Amino acid sequence: HAGLRPLVDLAERCGPRLGAVLRGAASYQELLFPGGSMEALLPVYEEAAVSRFYNDALVAAVESVVAALPPGRLLCVIEVGAGTGGTAASVLPSLELSCARYTFTDVSEVFLRQAEPRFARFARFMQYELLNIDADPRLQGFAAAQFDVAVATNVLHATPFIRNTLRNCRRLLCDGGFLL
Repeated sequence: HAGLRPLVDLAERCGPRLGAVLRGAASYQELLFPGGSMEALLPVYEEAAVSRFYNDALVAAVESVVAALPPGRLLCVIEVGAGTGGTAASVLPSLELSCARYTFTDVSEVFLRQAEPRFARFARFMQYELLNIDADPRLQGFAAAQFDVAVATNVLHATPFIRNTLRNCRRLLCDGGFLL
């Protein structure tokens, strides 16, 4: 099945080196991002059947939020752990006419630098910021209750203390905001 090909390619590329990574003899970053490039992983987050399914579900949820907006109301959205931008690539076209601000965040500045030219089409409302969602966002320069929607795909489970992580997501959301 073509929708599984990106995952098979990833397994074929990484599987033989897994032992070396686990022993500390090889870098998992270099294995996942050869030469610092995201190109090898983009198909996993954008083209694989599972990713397409969940990205489509997220787009439907975002479109429901947009449809419920009063006329002229624009959303402020934050994406937590945006990484390669696979989710943003799916969601941004749905927000193009209804977004005042989309804040693309990650713990790594590398992802932010690579995202900016990729999403230049949406520059009118895009911002790129470092954020470690496991730590209080207020201590990282984010005001409380400033976002209508927080998008977090394939990221929250990777934090050490999920209760803190969810509390920090809630801090970013205004009353009635959505964590998707």
